[in-house]
Amino acid sequence: MNLVELASRIKASRISKGYTLDRVAEISGLGKGLLSKVENFRVTPSLPTLAKLCEALGMSLSELFEGLDEKPKLSITRKEGRKVIERDRDQSDINYLALAHGRPDRNMDPFVLEVPAGGGDAKRCPMRGRSSSSYWKGRFHSNTTARCTS
Repeated sequence: MNLVELASRIKASRISKGYTLDRVAEISGLGKGLLSKVENFRVTPSLPTLAKLCEALGMSLSELFEGLDEKPKLSITRKEGRKVIERDRDQSDINYLALAHGRPDRNMDPFVLEVPAGGGDAKRCPMRGRSSSSYWKGRFHSNTTARCTS
C-alpha cells in the first residue's frame, strides 16, 4: 500500500472540505498533533484512527483506500515535447522548458533551464521556493518552483 499517497489523500480531503486540523480534531476526537503527523507521513495511522478520520471527513474507508495499490503516476516528457516558457526576454537569455505542462494534476512545475555560456539574468534577485538541479552530459539542468522575491 502506498502510505505516502494515503497521507496525501487525507490532507487533500480535509482541505477540500475547508476544514482546519483543529476542526477535524474536534469532529474525530483525535489529537491535532496526531492528525498533522498522519498528513505529513510522520506516523502510520491505525485502522481505528483511519475510521475516525474518514467519518470526520465524510468518506468511507473504501473510498480512502481505492487505488492505493496502483502504480504511481509518471509524467514522461520527451525533448521535443518540452514547452518553452517565455520569461523576461529583455532581462535574461535563459530558456525555460516546462516538463509537466501536459499533466493537469501536478503538484509542482519542473523545468529544464538552458543557460548559454556567459549568459543568464541581467538582474539578480533572491529566490524563494523549492528547487533542485543537476548536471549531466556536460550540461547543467534545474527543476525549480522558486520565485524571485524582490
